[in-house]
Amino acid sequence: MNIEADAEVHVAISIDENLSGILTGTAVKVQQLDGEMTVGVKFSEEHPELKNNLFSHFLVNTANK
Repeated sequence: MNIEADAEVHVAISIDENLSGILTGTAVKVQQLDGEMTVGVKFSEEHPELKNNLFSHFLVNTANK
């Protein structure tokens, strides 16, 4: 797989039935580290509720660890 900066990226997410969907964004940074690709994505405002709920979910779970 080859992704370049400024490419359109679609991320399918499924945490549970209330927190799932597809977020679209733009690749802002692409790196190969130790044979694995990491991609920084700036998500569009297409699904703001899903995006906000997803980031809240990860913040709460990270804080609880």
